[in-house]
Amino acid sequence: MNINIGTGLFGVVCNRFDTVDRDRTNLVLYRNLIWLTRDAAERAPVPSGEPVRIVFTSEGVGEAQFWRDAYMRQNHLFISRHAVKLLEPQGYTGISFAEREVS
Repeated sequence: MNINIGTGLFGVVCNRFDTVDRDRTNLVLYRNLIWLTRDAAERAPVPSGEPVRIVFTSEGVGEAQFWRDAYMRQNHLFISRHAVKLLEPQGYTGISFAEREVS
């Protein structure tokens, strides 16, 4: 018996780059190991109304289409705008896209 459960996309992204713009983010590179909010890094409250702001550098990302930031402990996968334009129309499930700022 053959059962088709769908068509999908699978990949392992091993590119780990230092991509966060240190001058424009409001995160703290804690002990030069990991990006954290000020609250987590200093145990002090983040000023009210200040959302987390992650800004990437185009120099850090380079020509990569898929990557992970070397200092983010969350298992976020980042995708270039070009790759998103190719993937979105395909209708894959289990993936969502959020725009991030690039300097």
